[in-house]
Amino acid sequence: MVLSPWHTNQLAVIEALAKSIPHDAILVVKENPAMLGLRPKDFYETICSFPRVVLINPYSSGLNWIKKTDMTVVITGTAAWEALRLKKPVIVIGDSPFLHVGEGVIIEPCLSNLNIAIQNAFKIKPASDEAIIKLLWRH
Repeated sequence: MVLSPWHTNQLAVIEALAKSIPHDAILVVKENPAMLGLRPKDFYETICSFPRVVLINPYSSGLNWIKKTDMTVVITGTAAWEALRLKKPVIVIGDSPFLHVGEGVIIEPCLSNLNIAIQNAFKIKPASDEAIIKLLWRH
């Protein structure tokens, strides 16, 4: 969360996403396995209490889940790279300089604007391989 000190309340982010997704969509949440045992049980119970939110096994393959999704939303996580490689749109809520590709990514730090960002993500052009390679060379 160092790259996103304004988004340390992950429950608030998940709740905002749950309220912003289309009514026929499901929000899939995958915990970072490194965080297991560091959060109280009620953190996970709260996630499961949100309508249309599914908490999946943290040891399941993130890549396999991303393949099944329409888009990926991260605070600053590496799942965004996997989604970009698969030509899936990405919304980045935090500030990750490694995700400023310019194509295939919407940067939206304001939780109250997530519904608009999600609508726009369905319309954006996927990141080209060239754009991803250029970004990798910069870092």
